[in-house]
Amino acid sequence: MLAHLILAAGSSSRLGTEKQLLPWNHKSLMQHAVAESLKLKTVKTFVVLGFNAAIIRKEIKDKDVVIIENQNWDRGIGSSISYGIENISKNANFDGVLISLVDQPLLDCHYLQKMIICFRKDLTRPVATKYKLKLGVPAVFPTSYIQKLIGLQGDEGAKRILNTADLVETIEADGLHMDIDTKEDYEKVKNVKGNSNN
Repeated sequence: MLAHLILAAGSSSRLGTEKQLLPWNHKSLMQHAVAESLKLKTVKTFVVLGFNAAIIRKEIKDKDVVIIENQNWDRGIGSSISYGIENISKNANFDGVLISLVDQPLLDCHYLQKMIICFRKDLTRPVATKYKLKLGVPAVFPTSYIQKLIGLQGDEGAKRILNTADLVETIEADGLHMDIDTKEDYEKVKNVKGNSNN
């Protein structure tokens, strides 16, 4: 079984409102991310919350997920990855950890399932999303990378680990990797596939 860690702790300062609560296909982005995760086979879902956690928690309170609240969310994404992975490692034994962002709604369960299938072929190699010449999340990490992930700090995300790893399997995002940091980003992502966002 894999653990799936959804990162949703940030304050969305550039957006001006909580991105986790933005509408997406008759849900919020938070609800959408969890719903896509729960469609995956042999995956246990964990969500890291931080800024306004009490409000965002209500979006998924009745779902079969483990909510992890990072009190130090303002120290950066590295802090949330570290805290989330540390909690996961205490929870149960997993073959690896899939890490994704709440604000990449176009990378749905079908894309994530492709990553999992690729990872299952060799449980020792990470599987990363390829962005032109760089690697990033969503990504699946073997258990041998747990301590490296726990060691992340500040704004240092998983990209550094992926881009310095020796052997990494990659999957092309085909232009669907856009994340939402500004209102303009949100409009662009909504228009990619003509999503109905009510």
